[in-house]
Amino acid sequence: MHSTIFTFTTILGLSAAAAIVPRQNGVCGPLTTPLCCQTDVAGVANLACANAGIITTLDAFQAQCALTGTTAQCCLIALGSDGLVCTEA
Repeated sequence: MHSTIFTFTTILGLSAAAAIVPRQNGVCGPLTTPLCCQTDVAGVANLACANAGIITTLDAFQAQCALTGTTAQCCLIALGSDGLVCTEA
């Protein structure tokens, strides 16, 4: 009985916390990271990338990157200042 109450409380707490976190799925999708990148190497590697920060729309994402002279990219893997397997947003 105690383990059932503990499990229920834990699941309820985790699901409530997940709802509070702002999502950026509408910009790039659930599996990719929005990055502002300078150099694109055939869509496989993007060099000199920076995190786009908290963005909510595609237009805001593109505008944020344009301020620094970079392009808006959605990358599957972000490694330091590089992005791998990227597509233009």
